[in-house]
Amino acid sequence: KVTGVQTCALPISSSKSFELDYSIVNDPGAPISSVELWGTLDQGKTWERWGVDADRESPFDIEVETEGLFGFKMVIVGSNGLASRRPLPGDAADSWIEVDTTVPRVRILSALAGKGTDAGALVIEYQAIDEHFIERPINLFYSETLLGPWTPITQGAKNQGRFAWSGDIHVPEKVYLKIQAIDAAGNIGEHVLDLPVDVQRDRKSTRLNSSHLVISYA
Repeated sequence: KVTGVQTCALPISSSKSFELDYSIVNDPGAPISSVELWGTLDQGKTWERWGVDADRESPFDIEVETEGLFGFKMVIVGSNGLASRRPLPGDAADSWIEVDTTVPRVRILSALAGKGTDAGALVIEYQAIDEHFIERPINLFYSETLLGPWTPITQGAKNQGRFAWSGDIHVPEKVYLKIQAIDAAGNIGEHVLDLPVDVQRDRKSTRLNSSHLVISYA
């Protein structure tokens, strides 16, 4: 008799093509005839059979057409025709995968000499938007040239909309700034200011805005 199937998968994917790993738990005396993949796009309200794994061996190759949350159940069918229960409306999935191919939207809004408690620092204000950010998604860099190489200012910062950079004696007088924002699927959004920032503390602060956008795909 067929006794069940166990599946596991990554919770989030930056690709619309991925693999679903599974392992079959069955009576050794009941050979497997086929392995069916069932999927849901509405959190289990409805189910459809998406295909059959021809070689009956993990993994199951899957390709979807859109982003979103996908639920899966595997059904194994024995050579005697008996099968594990096929999903019914309302059943929960064995595995869930969020497909997210959208690059985070991020840009540096301004770079100003700090005041008050931020005096002596360069305050970098930015905007970073994404539905699936990791806990600390922000990286900031500086470079003497627009094309790099880039030196980290901070990495793995929280998305707080601003960062006060105190700099150090080794920082050049004028630098270009770059920001990265990373989501849970590994998508990376980038923005580079195409005008240099004067980081000398005794210089007059100048607000800088830029429309130049550089996007990097994971």
